[in-house]
Amino acid sequence: MRLEDLLVYRGENYVPEDYRHEDLRNLALRGRTELHFRENDLRSIDLYLDQLSGKLQLHDSRLEGFRGRVHFEDEHLTTEQLSGRIGNSDLSVDLYWYLGEDPQLRKEDHRLRLQAQRLDLNQLLVWNPPPGGEPTTSDTVDHDAGFSLFDLPFWDMKVQADIGWLSYHTYQIYDLHAALRMQKERLLYLDTCAMKVADGTFDIKGHFDATDSTHIYLLPEVKARDVDLDRFMVKFDNFGQDYLVSENLHGFADCDLSGKLRLHQDLTPMLEASELDIALEVRQGRLDNYEPMTYLADYFADKNLNRIRFDTLRNTFGLRNNVLTIPRMTVNSSLGYLELWGTQSLDDKMEMDLSLKIPLSLVSQAAFSKLFKRPREAVDPAQDDAIIYQDEGKKVPYTYVKLLVDEEDYEVKLLKREEYPERD
Repeated sequence: MRLEDLLVYRGENYVPEDYRHEDLRNLALRGRTELHFRENDLRSIDLYLDQLSGKLQLHDSRLEGFRGRVHFEDEHLTTEQLSGRIGNSDLSVDLYWYLGEDPQLRKEDHRLRLQAQRLDLNQLLVWNPPPGGEPTTSDTVDHDAGFSLFDLPFWDMKVQADIGWLSYHTYQIYDLHAALRMQKERLLYLDTCAMKVADGTFDIKGHFDATDSTHIYLLPEVKARDVDLDRFMVKFDNFGQDYLVSENLHGFADCDLSGKLRLHQDLTPMLEASELDIALEVRQGRLDNYEPMTYLADYFADKNLNRIRFDTLRNTFGLRNNVLTIPRMTVNSSLGYLELWGTQSLDDKMEMDLSLKIPLSLVSQAAFSKLFKRPREAVDPAQDDAIIYQDEGKKVPYTYVKLLVDEEDYEVKLLKREEYPERD
């Protein structure tokens, strides 16, 4: 049996395109049909399905244990507890659908309720991970090739989903509870979405705009708590290059995110076309192999700049025109007590303008001479404008340096007094 012939009504095929050429082999079907007449006219049909099983050839999955009730009346189709297994997934579907052409005759909004203990979309959509195992920042992937959820038809409908475990690409999602509304203009409103990912919890609201299928946008309101960044394998695309959230930054994060995200067809965000406000707190944190920090090696004697530990990092970052803005923040780290602020471009040039407030005791002798143009013993911390004190009682001297980076070179220099933050 070919599935493309199974769900066709008035010339419209309701089988997803990925399944239209699927062959169903070894079909076993058991049930009964009831035809209801009124004055010799057929009024409704009930299908009571007791058993449906078979083998999908192209998707290499078995259908097992499908049962439930299907009712058709006045061009309205409903299902009740239509459930079964497809490969690794188990499904239970309650559906209300109007198949007629006159929307005035539709009794209520289309609706779909999906329940599943397990839903393996990678198997159902035949997704294969890229060769070489886990993705890295060097990956270049065509995120607009292949199947997209936005290739499916859009109708005016409401959807409720309750899923115990969901696998989609590299994402492993647990305890998903979502309510959304779809509009035929290719708009999707996410009224509520709660789930667990990477040992943390997510509460998401917002809406997708796919009115132009080549320019898909998400306007999100995201609250994430206690997320293990080492397990949070979310990728961002920037000018064709993929970057993992957890590539350099490690720890446990709380995050409130809002703004406007441009998405690829496979839902990977495009940073260069997005605007975001990100309130982030990272606890028990670690910054590994972050290249700009290696440029400061001379200024942190006997410190490991390839692995920097910190207790808490807390700030609200802004992303506009592909530039990340870092407001002034304090970090107690394995390098010492630091303050930093600045900007970093996220394009292929990766330009950076970062200012740091550094304890003078951390600066090596060689770096001190470079900065002040004279040896340490020739500088009086109490008289030099480039040296300030964090706590007048403790007389701990600090200095400010500016790190400038472009695609060809970098420079570290003293910050001028007029460039100091106001409170200093």
